[in-house]
Formats: sequence, C-alpha cells, structure tokens
Amino acid sequence: IVADCVVNNYSEETAKFTGEKGILNQEEGQIEVTTSNINPGTTYTIIVTAAGVSTTEKYTAI
Repeated sequence: IVADCVVNNYSEETAKFTGEKGILNQEEGQIEVTTSNINPGTTYTIIVTAAGVSTTEKYTAI
C-alpha cells in the first residue's frame, strides 16, 4: 500500500506500508493520517494506492 500526502498541489510525503499481515482482497482497511500543522484554506489530498487501484480524498482546512 502506498499513500501520498499532497498539500496545495505539492507532494509533501509518500508513505509505504508493508508487513507480514496484509488485507485480503475485498476486505476493508483503515489508514490514519495526521499532520502537525494545519493552515486555514489549505487543501490536503490523500491518495492511497493498493493492488494497482488508487483512491483520492481531498480536504480543505477551515
């Protein structure tokens, strides 16, 4: 599983999750993303890619 954190269209960080225990196909998993600094009006995008499929979530701080 690879997760990218994009802040205002600038790639901040890429995290790779590995381990012996994985998530089987068709099962749900959970990833928690935290940041130490959130600025109002900043858009945060989380892109998660697993098994070749990407999911994108966008959040704007208020």
